[in-house]
Amino acid sequence: MTHLFVLMGPSGVGKSTILRYVKDKTGAESAPKYTTRPSLNTEEDAQDFIFCDREDFPDTGILRFESYGEWFGTQLDEITKSMKKGRSHVTTVGDCSVVSELSSIYNNDLVPIFVFCDASVLKSRVLSDPSLHRAQRWPQISSEMARIYDQIGCVEFVINNSGSLANTFLQVDRLLAMVERDRVR
Repeated sequence: MTHLFVLMGPSGVGKSTILRYVKDKTGAESAPKYTTRPSLNTEEDAQDFIFCDREDFPDTGILRFESYGEWFGTQLDEITKSMKKGRSHVTTVGDCSVVSELSSIYNNDLVPIFVFCDASVLKSRVLSDPSLHRAQRWPQISSEMARIYDQIGCVEFVINNSGSLANTFLQVDRLLAMVERDRVR
């Protein structure tokens, strides 16, 4: 059975780390998102994003959302291709409005997951980010955290990524087993 795993949460909580784990664990596919944000010139950035200006941002086959003043675009065509091949797909999104739009397209295949991190742990991660892009956004991230309660209503699962990666991955493994068990019935 195929699923669209959608990871949501503030910048720095570990969505990309969990995305990679889900891909490795399940064989799910993931397509890079379009973005107008500047590249960090890292290998991960090259895997995760297609960088472009607003003028060059695609206007078809994309679910566009804004985060931290930049545009991001989830490639709907790539999700559909994965599903038609019988493969699950995993992506990250900005907020509940994107989850709702994806839900209207992918219905019961959607598995919305909120990635949580204790505020003190998140602040430490963000302020120690060597690229500085997150550190400069800490006031925005902090403000976003204040709106979390409003965002959590669109998710089915929560992963607490405040502790060790081993503990986080154990939670993901339990979630994956639960999704398979419940959706096979």
